[in-house]
Amino acid sequence: MSPDRQEPGYSPPDGQDPDGLLGSFREGPQRPGVSPRGRGLVAVLLAVAVVAGITFAVLHLTGSHGPAHTGAVTRPNTSHSHSPSSVVLTPVNDQALDETNANAAAALGTTPGQFWQTQYYIGNPVFGGVKPGAGLVLNMGHPVRLSSVTVTFGQIAGANVQIRIGTPSAPLPPPTTDPNSSQTPADQQYADSMTTVSQRNDVSGTVTFPVTSTASGQYVLIWFTKLPPMAGNANRYQAEIYNVVVKGSSS
Repeated sequence: MSPDRQEPGYSPPDGQDPDGLLGSFREGPQRPGVSPRGRGLVAVLLAVAVVAGITFAVLHLTGSHGPAHTGAVTRPNTSHSHSPSSVVLTPVNDQALDETNANAAAALGTTPGQFWQTQYYIGNPVFGGVKPGAGLVLNMGHPVRLSSVTVTFGQIAGANVQIRIGTPSAPLPPPTTDPNSSQTPADQQYADSMTTVSQRNDVSGTVTFPVTSTASGQYVLIWFTKLPPMAGNANRYQAEIYNVVVKGSSS
């Protein structure tokens, strides 16, 4: 072969060789296979495929089994686990305070048609203007804490009622023989020594008095500060209690 004879080759029109192909032709025949540049491209594609496969597998496992465990411990809410349980408490007995005591025990029963009632007062729903209040004292037998007191009143609205609790140092005054007389100091002092834990105004029918106070005591007082009108006589006022249910716990 003549020294001036050129091997077949390729030269781009502008003399550039951006892909390095010209050199490979000039160096002579290449062994069959993929060029180094092609092998690099294949390697890159394989790496991308592997990463994509791993990502898909992780996402699939995460979606199937929920979020990955972070190590955080969920603790149950026990804020109410130590609160005292509320049960029905049965009074030992009851007695009227500055009122007639006749049929007072009926307020603790469930017999239909049996109830305790105040005397009637004329001209003024606040006990005819002779005293500021009167009520019924329940002796629980031992100190208790209340969660609620449910009382069934008459069907005519108008009574204002407070629920009080305590253990007064003074003994419970005896029932009044003449409720229409002015209130004795002992009765009012006994009522004032107890803590008001719930109250409702203009009540009638069955009413539940919720109690959130932590006050405790052996005696529960259902204290009227205003009476409802009597049926058929708007100028006379009288309250009735048909049934009392006390709920709470021993203090």
